[in-house]
Amino acid sequence: MGTEQPAEFYDARMERVSLPYEESPWRAVYDTVVSLMPPEPAIPILDVGCGTGRCAEALRRAGYTDYAGFDFSPARVAEAATYVPQFEFSVVDVFSDAAAPHFENRSAFVVTEVLEHVEGDLEIIRLIPEGGVVIFSVPTFDSEGHVRSFPTPSSVQERYGELLAIDEIRVLAKPGSTDRKTFVCRAVRTGTTAPAHELAAARDRTASALRVAELDAAVTDLQVQCAEQQKQIERLRRRVRRQARRVNELEQARSEPLAEGSSLPQRVAARVRARISRR
Repeated sequence: MGTEQPAEFYDARMERVSLPYEESPWRAVYDTVVSLMPPEPAIPILDVGCGTGRCAEALRRAGYTDYAGFDFSPARVAEAATYVPQFEFSVVDVFSDAAAPHFENRSAFVVTEVLEHVEGDLEIIRLIPEGGVVIFSVPTFDSEGHVRSFPTPSSVQERYGELLAIDEIRVLAKPGSTDRKTFVCRAVRTGTTAPAHELAAARDRTASALRVAELDAAVTDLQVQCAEQQKQIERLRRRVRRQARRVNELEQARSEPLAEGSSLPQRVAARVRARISRR
């Protein structure tokens, strides 16, 4: 497991995060955020840990207009402001007193590639007002800047269930890997003022979302395993075809008259040289 890193760590790592939205390694996450967002294009959105603005660009292209984002990395905020000049970006540390006003008058909150990087992840969620829609992502794997990971959808609920009513979890897998997934979740910030029947309904939605996500994760693993087995089968087929060609060449060499002074290995070698010369 990694450790929490300062802003300078992220300022110095700009290459991959500066790729265009179309080429971003995190494009699937951004597109999933858009698909989970409430449909109202004018809904006020706050992007906590906005990075270089690639998620902002996905939201802009989807027609969302009321967006604000902040990050504690000056280099990444500067890139975001250049990349998506239509939106507002600020350099703010979420754990500073300056962060709280940014959460006011906002209805939807995007928190992607953030919660796994900080020890105070629960503090961030507590800043979100009750009833706010929260779309967040967490990984199943470790990294240099990760202070925690989430091996299963249930582990996401165990960490955040007291503060968030999760109603959907999407499972995104890195191609060819069963142990590098990202869970992109939609939830509602809960509180103590909600009626009992609403809390009960939220718990039911969370339980249903967890069941679906666990199945999705299992299906994803099976798909990866099947793809790997298919590759192994194809490798075996190629090996069998090569062996069959060699056997055929050997049988043809056996059937040829034995020239004076030549041996069977010499005839096989001569046939192989002839085949190579024809390529």
